[in-house]
Amino acid sequence: MARRPKNGWSVTAEKYYNLDYAMTLRGALISNSGDIKKSFLIDDSVCDCCPTSLAKTNNGAIVAYRNRTEDEIRDIYTSRFNGEQWSDPKAVFNDNWKINACPVNGPKLAAQDSMVSIAWHTGANDKHTAKYAYSADQGTTFSEPIILNDSTSLGRVDTEIYKGISYLTWMEKGESDAVLKMASFDKDKQINQTKTVAKLNESRRTGFPQMERLGNALFFAWTHPDSTGTKIITKKMTLNP
Repeated sequence: MARRPKNGWSVTAEKYYNLDYAMTLRGALISNSGDIKKSFLIDDSVCDCCPTSLAKTNNGAIVAYRNRTEDEIRDIYTSRFNGEQWSDPKAVFNDNWKINACPVNGPKLAAQDSMVSIAWHTGANDKHTAKYAYSADQGTTFSEPIILNDSTSLGRVDTEIYKGISYLTWMEKGESDAVLKMASFDKDKQINQTKTVAKLNESRRTGFPQMERLGNALFFAWTHPDSTGTKIITKKMTLNP
């Protein structure tokens, strides 16, 4: 993943496998011609398969990922890039989710001006929960987490920001299958009732539903598996101007 800043260099953050111990998270500055200007080790032990997320703030880049301790605590951490180096990783919140295998359920970030929104899933205490937190200082600090779903979350989260409002999506178990839910927050205040975007297949074949903003509209996309194969389904939601 990469975000291209105005100076012509791309900031990247990728995971590599360390044969001696665990997956590592590394970053690099890459020129328009593909030359690596500088590389970085951001974290030397992270969750193997959980996707990472990178966003550009007005004060540098920020990456979010699922960390991995020697005791197999796998909570969400962030690190910030100031143009010269990455900051020491720190937890967004200490869920203390101990799991001896990768849950394949990473966090998602969005940034606009000085605001950063983050969504993630945790199974701490055998309670599957989707959470959201926000930052007003480019991701230096985050609020206490806000619970989006506190019992039937499947995670697979996403987030976008529009005019200071955070939009969050996640999957959760429904009566017969899974549903893709959406909520919007002005910092810690929920704006509207939680909406159901669509009913989905619960299986891994559905993948990770994606949400992207273009102008004043949100676009959702996900994989729909059936007996004939798979197809990509999309949906548009217009936001208040």
